[in-house]
Amino acid sequence: MNPRRVHELMRELFPKRPESASEWVVVVDEQGLRVSVVEDLVRSYIAAELVLVEANRKVGGMLTVPAAIDFIAAHANKGRILIADREFSGFVVVESNGVASGWSK
Repeated sequence: MNPRRVHELMRELFPKRPESASEWVVVVDEQGLRVSVVEDLVRSYIAAELVLVEANRKVGGMLTVPAAIDFIAAHANKGRILIADREFSGFVVVESNGVASGWSK
């Protein structure tokens, strides 16, 4: 899936973070991405092995969870990263300040 299509889907179907979403968790610190923390957060809210991930309208795709973690590591602290399953029932957002939160419908 190309970045343009991912961006269209994210704009259309990725919801605002609800009040009931998980607490914010620090996923990027002075050593970089806390891989196990991000992976646990993603797997807690997204059951699928393939996820949509977007760093901006020109950078994104459909990736396996391990590839999505690598993607997040490459783009962390550069902007907001959105992650969702194809059905848009589970969501994780990684903010540019290194914190993340997840929720599901």
